[in-house]
Amino acid sequence: MTEEAYPISDSVNRPANGGRLFICDPACVLPYGHTVLALNHFRKRFSAHFASTECVASLDLPRIVANANDITRHFSYLYNEFIPVISDRQESGDIELHPAYSATLADPFEHIAVYDASSFVESREMTYKDTILLPGADFYGVAGLIGALAALAPQRRPRLLIRLIGVFEHATNMRNNPEREFVRIIRRGYDLGLRISVSAETPRYAAKLAECLDHPVEVTPYPNVSEIIPLPKSTAFNVLCAGSARLDKGFNHLLAIAKDLLLKPGERPIAITSQTLPVDKSQDWDDYTSQLYAAPNVTLLEPTISAQHILELYRQCHVVLLPYDKDVYELRGSAVMMEAASYGRLCVTLSRTAFAQQVEYYGLGSVVDDLGQIPDELRRLASEDAIKQTRRIEQARHRYFADVDSAYERWFKFAEEKA
Repeated sequence: MTEEAYPISDSVNRPANGGRLFICDPACVLPYGHTVLALNHFRKRFSAHFASTECVASLDLPRIVANANDITRHFSYLYNEFIPVISDRQESGDIELHPAYSATLADPFEHIAVYDASSFVESREMTYKDTILLPGADFYGVAGLIGALAALAPQRRPRLLIRLIGVFEHATNMRNNPEREFVRIIRRGYDLGLRISVSAETPRYAAKLAECLDHPVEVTPYPNVSEIIPLPKSTAFNVLCAGSARLDKGFNHLLAIAKDLLLKPGERPIAITSQTLPVDKSQDWDDYTSQLYAAPNVTLLEPTISAQHILELYRQCHVVLLPYDKDVYELRGSAVMMEAASYGRLCVTLSRTAFAQQVEYYGLGSVVDDLGQIPDELRRLASEDAIKQTRRIEQARHRYFADVDSAYERWFKFAEEKA
């Protein structure tokens, strides 16, 4: 996506409980992908319940993106070993120049995280009425905020809502067992009496976390962010592989699927649209990508495209294809699957991922056992009556977001506000 792609949120802050909502993502640093969009999604959906709402990201999020989206830049980005970022900030210098950095500490990054979180909490003069939400929680974001809140008097401690999506929560090279340490940090927060509540993006991940934490864990996929978009009326049946192209998302399987669709055409021509691999990851796949470009039923787009373009692609497509890796997505959800549900598009995906359980349970699409079944399923959907498919989408979407809304009401405790 381009930096200009993100509009300022159109949410309206209306007082509810008198408290404020701070939506924080210390790992939000890239001008593309889902992190900036997620901040805006959560602000748009939940700001009406609070006196005011502020989105806060990394200091290294490009200034033009932060300004365009009314996002505050505050937190130090501590994950360059995992996703290197060349910052446009000249004022910060290297992380070693941070005032809280000390090479003598076992984990200097945690010290920096606590310092950043403390300065943020103090600068906002937070109280018991306020809420901090981490919509895609990261290791140091959680560690920093728990450390900062533990230092406050109980009457000053805001609620901390930790939403886990299986991306950055174990991202540290400073611990021998990051997964165990992450659980230990949260359990320490419970023991200290902090008002912490944890949720996960999928039922499978929530079940694992509840067992590790010995606390209930809600299931909170993306909130609904769109009205349903009618299916397009076109001769071709359009299949969209939305989101950044990656091998763990099945980019390496698209050519075989496209060839099968050409060799065994169904009642209706089927066209596939996907982004291509990022430049720094594409060299080993040049021949493969060239063959995809040459396939008459495939359209390849740039690695980053605008939010407006993505919305238009959803408008033009009939289904969304998600041939994701079952090991990488064993616990994780799919932001694309959740977006597709918002826009009113069914998915075709592989079994054994965590989000495939949701697709199957709610009827959000088709789940097949192996890659060879995908072309047949696409041909079947292409021949399906449009009215029948629309009714199926509406029912699945209704059930899914009814449960999602109820989960967020419990998690945020909005029900208590109504009582």
